Amino acid sequence: MGCTSTNLSEIKAFLKNQTWQDIMNVSSTQFVTTKGPPNYLGWGPRNDHDFFDGKTVEQLIKEAPPKPLVAGLMSLEGAGFIGLSGKSAAVQAAYSAENVTATIRNTYAPQSVVGPEYQAIQNDIINYFLHFNAPSNPDSSFYIRRHAELQSDLMFNQQVLYETDLKVLRGWPVYFYVWDHLSAPVQATLPAAKGGWHTAEIYYVLDQLIRAGDVLGPDEIKIQNYYADIFAQFAYTGNPRTPENHFPRYNLITRRSLWIDPTLSIRWQWISERRFFWAQHVNKFSFNILRGRTRSEIINGSPMDN
Repeated sequence: MGCTSTNLSEIKAFLKNQTWQDIMNVSSTQFVTTKGPPNYLGWGPRNDHDFFDGKTVEQLIKEAPPKPLVAGLMSLEGAGFIGLSGKSAAVQAAYSAENVTATIRNTYAPQSVVGPEYQAIQNDIINYFLHFNAPSNPDSSFYIRRHAELQSDLMFNQQVLYETDLKVLRGWPVYFYVWDHLSAPVQATLPAAKGGWHTAEIYYVLDQLIRAGDVLGPDEIKIQNYYADIFAQFAYTGNPRTPENHFPRYNLITRRSLWIDPTLSIRWQWISERRFFWAQHVNKFSFNILRGRTRSEIINGSPMDN
């Protein structure tokens, strides 16, 4: 956009003087490939103390007027980010607890990111994702799946679901879906991570090929039609339900969601055990790894904001 400064305060001052249309245009047409630090987020709103008048997500949702909302997630958002898709069968078969542990300690929760609580935070995550309900002889598929679930929770699931719950509490009519489908050629690049991956819907919606080998076969065309009907109905009426999809309204008792596969289904309480783990986890520690800052910083801002 023309900003040449690397100073955070100057960058933010520059951004505040741009129109949202120009920001959307650049962010939609240009892909920045420069690697950032491990906790760098290249997309999404900047939600630090210097934006939104310093208000928290909770405050912003409380003040926002309720409006109908369709929200959703892929069933395994993070699978494409764990570095295994397309790797050889031998590399995937050798994947182990040591690989996941190293990523947790060195990338997701290093001391440089989470501060003095780092060892306890690391151990809590390791104990849950590598040992909770683990089989007696876990194999590489187990560790690949658990790593993908962890990546999904850290990047997407937990905060999306948390904010969705807050909106329901404020009276928003919410309809929640889980996209579970991946075309067979893409799924074959990482068979242990079965489910919908981040951006899987883009080829269906925008005709933009994200992953080599992806196809629009008969199953994919069915899903494309479901998705189009959902949003067309929602645009017309504020309710995505059609005679075919039976899309339920989301509530905090059943948490029913529409599962998008070639055959649609409705399921209750998606990943409820993981949600319970994370609720306990963030209450144990000052640093909230799901939000990337301490409890105090969430409310009062962080030195990183300046």
